[in-house]
Amino acid sequence: MTTHYEQAAQISAELLAAHERGESVSSLSKQYGLRREAITAELTKHGIGAPSAARSAVLDYVRLHPGLSVEDLSLRLDLSKSSVSRYLRGTDEHRLVVSRKTNPQQRFSDGQMADALKEAFRRLPDRSKGLSRKRYKELMADVPDAPAAATFIRRYGSWSEACRLAGVTAAKARRDNYVQTHTNQDIIDAVTEFIQNSGQTSYHGYAAWARENGRPSGPLLVQRLGGWAEARRLAIKDQAA
Repeated sequence: MTTHYEQAAQISAELLAAHERGESVSSLSKQYGLRREAITAELTKHGIGAPSAARSAVLDYVRLHPGLSVEDLSLRLDLSKSSVSRYLRGTDEHRLVVSRKTNPQQRFSDGQMADALKEAFRRLPDRSKGLSRKRYKELMADVPDAPAAATFIRRYGSWSEACRLAGVTAAKARRDNYVQTHTNQDIIDAVTEFIQNSGQTSYHGYAAWARENGRPSGPLLVQRLGGWAEARRLAIKDQAA
C-alpha cells in the first residue's frame, strides 16, 4: 500500500499544474484525498515553498549524523518523536535513520552473564573438555531467564572470550584450521546491497536473501556486528561516507 507521500510523487505534474493555476494546498488535499504535508513536501521538491527552519535543522542534523533512530534524534534535538517523524516523512534523509536506538539498554549485566557461565560450568560433569555453547544450553535449560548462548557472542565477540572473562574453560573449537571467509566490511557491503536491491530493511529478509545469493549469513552478521540494528547503522554510515 502506497503512502500519501508516494501518491503525491506519482501525481507530481498534476499538483504542479494545479498550483500554477492558483489552487491552494488545502483544496488540493481535498481534491486528491491526500494529506497537506504530503502535497507540501512534493511541491517543496520543486522549489515551491520553503521548509520550516525546524525541519531544515532536523534534516541537516540527520545528514551529519547518519545511523541514529527517531528516539535518538528526539533526545539530541529536544523535539518530540512525532515532530521528528513528521519532518522526515517523504525525504531522502529518512533512509539515513534506523528503526531503533543504537545503544539499547542491556538486559543482563556483565556480572549476571559471568554468573550464568560459572553456574553452567559448575554443573558440567566432565570439566576437562571445557564448556561449549551446546552444553551451556543443555545445562541451563531449567534456569528461568538465563542469558542465551548467542547473547554472550554478541556481547563479547566470541564464546571463548566470554568464558575467559568469566574465569571458566571454554570447549576447544572443532576446527583449528578455520579461515575467516568474510570480513566485517564484506558483511556491511552485503547489507547495503540487500537494502538497495530489495528495498527491504528486515533481518529475516536479509537472512533469506543471503542464503539465496551466497552472502554472509544472518547468524554470522549477528556474531560479528552484534545485531541487525548495528549492521544497518554501519551500512548507512558507510554509504553516506
